[in-house]
Amino acid sequence: MVQDFVAAIYGWLLSTTDAVRQLLPILILAFVAWAALWLLYRRYDNEEIALWKPAAKRYANVAFRAIALALLVLILSGTIVQAKKLVGARRMALEQATASRRHEPQLSGVVQYAPSVAFLQDKTYTRTLTLPPQFVDRIGTEGLQVLAPYLQDPSAEDVLKLVDSFRRSGKDVVFTRELTRRDEIPIAADAADVRVDFIDRGTPSGQRHYEATYAGLYRFHNPNPAPAVMRFNFPPPQGGGTIQGFYFDIAGQRIREPDEHGLYVWSASVPPGGQVQAVAHYSVTGGGAYLYMLGSERRRIGDFHMVANSPHQLQFGKTGIYPSSLSGSSAEWKLKDVLTAQSIDMRFSRTDLHVQLLDKTLALLPVVLVLFALLAFVLVPTRALIATLAFGISLLAIAVLSGYLSPQWATIIGIVLAILAGGAALSSSRGWAIAILCGVLAGAFLTVEHGSLVAWVACLALAQVVVYVGGMRGRRYAPPTS
Repeated sequence: MVQDFVAAIYGWLLSTTDAVRQLLPILILAFVAWAALWLLYRRYDNEEIALWKPAAKRYANVAFRAIALALLVLILSGTIVQAKKLVGARRMALEQATASRRHEPQLSGVVQYAPSVAFLQDKTYTRTLTLPPQFVDRIGTEGLQVLAPYLQDPSAEDVLKLVDSFRRSGKDVVFTRELTRRDEIPIAADAADVRVDFIDRGTPSGQRHYEATYAGLYRFHNPNPAPAVMRFNFPPPQGGGTIQGFYFDIAGQRIREPDEHGLYVWSASVPPGGQVQAVAHYSVTGGGAYLYMLGSERRRIGDFHMVANSPHQLQFGKTGIYPSSLSGSSAEWKLKDVLTAQSIDMRFSRTDLHVQLLDKTLALLPVVLVLFALLAFVLVPTRALIATLAFGISLLAIAVLSGYLSPQWATIIGIVLAILAGGAALSSSRGWAIAILCGVLAGAFLTVEHGSLVAWVACLALAQVVVYVGGMRGRRYAPPTS
């Protein structure tokens, strides 16, 4: 980054030199015209010039300081602008890189679907087709597949028994198929108690991710007056990264492996009114969001309770179900007889927000530098040049340190360095006041939601310092009253 920074500054200085070189003839002509007028006036009125000479020297000194300070501010502001561009280019390179030596996973959000509860029922369905003679001839040559458009696929996984029969009715043939199928009839879960604990695994590059530990307890019963085969299907989470410790315990069994269809299911006969309880657990890594899909119209839940704990303040999708209560970084949902297609949509304040605030801070730094230089020139003119140089170079630490630290810490350290350097260079109480207030202005966007308010308060305080110092000077040089 340092090499790119030096190259960018060198290119910017060359472009600035080209602009100055284009304006150089105009500046030379203006200087020659001023010198000619000065010599002409001096030739005709030496006495008056002698009276103006001390004031002219004083004004020339002030003008020289002002021009030197303006050039310094121009160079430092251009340097900060180039540093901001390099910070953005470096961030883009890191985000587009396919590999890194740091732990910087690029993970999607995690979606957890609610489990389904159903009881299984065997039903026999009969289908009868009257076939004309020419169709019977086709069956003889092509087989029963000619009837496939009119019949259910006999190879479906829920088909238990299949019996085909033919009988003649006059010239036609009557085809009858008896199919015994195991149907899954969804029922409502009595209760669901879910807890999700998030651990922040944010990385320095800005791609924040988390580790979610899930624990869910589900209860249901057999509503039939006779024993029934019931099925509990718990789908693993979708998206995100690696899943660890996935299992669910139910009726004395621990389900860890999927069945032949790739589903994590349990099924067994439950007596009438029998209660069943399932406890599911896993840990998963993800980034950006975590969604819990309560289900659809087929998955009603009697009592639903969910708690989510996070080290940071949670945000919630506008189309999702808002929490029943919030307490710090913990959210709780309590719902009764849930029948919805909505989800619980939790969003995490990714460091993208802090990256945007860093960009805003870097964009504000040239303004802060100009304001510091103006106030130093007005209030402490003899130290303004060296103080502006120290203050501006210290502000560059924000851009440099952002490649090694989080945006917040890089901003805080850079501001502290700028305040110490600028205040020490001005070496006066008013100088320290200028440095501190300009530093507060530079860190206005650290407050995330109240950056504009902090900037306005800092500017108001700076204006009060100027008014106060101006009033003190006015009283100091006021003529004595009789």
